[in-house]
Amino acid sequence: MIDPFMKRERLDTVGWHCVGLALFVVMSIVAAYLYWLILGKLRGPWPGLFYGAVWWVLLFFWIGPATGAIPAYKEIGLGSMFTECAVYVLWGLFIGYSFAFEFHNESAREPKQANGQENGRAGDPEPA
Repeated sequence: MIDPFMKRERLDTVGWHCVGLALFVVMSIVAAYLYWLILGKLRGPWPGLFYGAVWWVLLFFWIGPATGAIPAYKEIGLGSMFTECAVYVLWGLFIGYSFAFEFHNESAREPKQANGQENGRAGDPEPA
């Protein structure tokens, strides 16, 4: 992620790899907040899949080539494009499911003693 701003020969060190990883984490946090603002109310896997695909399109067809971080899509092989697309779709799915689990978990809102049962389901025998 820092490739357009630094000379390539300096980037091949452990320190700069850590900086790149940290920038990816920061980008993921920003992307998660954007997901929450835009698609946070939606449920299921499709919003997350769509969100990851939109990020892939933005980064590989617009922002990446414009900043020089990613070569033009014609220069990257189809195998790399499909692989990166799959990674971004899974990344979006992870963000989407993280929010879906956190904000739409209805079982957490259930009272602890539903239907007079403290442990287990109605009709289950008591443990010995």
